[in-house]
Amino acid sequence: MAFSEFDSSRNGTVEGSDLYRLLQGLGVQSNEDRLREAWEVLDNGDGSVEFSDFEGWWTSKEISYLVKQDDGITSYRGSRNSTEITGLKPNKIYNFRLRLSSSNSYSKFSNPLEVCTLPLPPNSPTIIAVTDTTVLLKLYYGDGGGSKFQLQRKLIKVLSSSRKAHSAAKKYIEEGWVSTYEGSNGLVKCGNMLSNCIYQFRAKAINVKGGSGAWSDVVLSNTSENRVVLRAASAPEVFTIECTGDVVTGDLILFTERLFNATDGARLVMNGGNGHTSCTCGGGWVRLCFLEF
Repeated sequence: MAFSEFDSSRNGTVEGSDLYRLLQGLGVQSNEDRLREAWEVLDNGDGSVEFSDFEGWWTSKEISYLVKQDDGITSYRGSRNSTEITGLKPNKIYNFRLRLSSSNSYSKFSNPLEVCTLPLPPNSPTIIAVTDTTVLLKLYYGDGGGSKFQLQRKLIKVLSSSRKAHSAAKKYIEEGWVSTYEGSNGLVKCGNMLSNCIYQFRAKAINVKGGSGAWSDVVLSNTSENRVVLRAASAPEVFTIECTGDVVTGDLILFTERLFNATDGARLVMNGGNGHTSCTCGGGWVRLCFLEF
């Protein structure tokens, strides 16, 4: 009876433009999403709805699912009770709400499901400085960032020909990857390493929910054979800059200088964002140089 009220031509069809009013006449609170769902099922290709199709849809027991984000974006609409949502950004929190619909009723939206996507793999760690027992590395997040890093290292080869050195390294080689750091600081100093050995390093980013992304590319570094003494004369040997990206031979690298006054015999220690710089001074003014990255 409700259908016939809108069947002006009396041929068992109603125009698509009348579908909204037809649903309202049947007591259904229609909205844009609901009208779209009905039209996808009932449209016969010429902009009209046949009574037989409408009757079958109206009496169907089939349930459809609607998943929306908090910003109103529809992530999924269909009859399958599982779906994969694509097009999300890494390391971002999303809230999803679910609503069930039949042909003649629908539920309220559910409580939100909060999901934080995984971070992208970080860039491979950058080796800043190396001694006989330590390696200083710089870690960088990939696009989208992260909450903290996890850094691992693996001893893969002993460069010394000494049998004693190989024997001492055997258990460390068998350990494989070992976690050495987890935190938000992007500058990490790995200690307690064996001298004259080759190590691998890799990192991954962790989001605020504790979910971790894939590992970065592996970077190699070998510790020094002998203990490194930090002196001005040894700067070319111990102070290295790994240049990647757009840096090429001939580019200008800028340094800044600072002057400090210290008493006789004092040891002046500067803690900078890129590591530690120290010197022993005999009095008067001391000049320290810092690299600007």
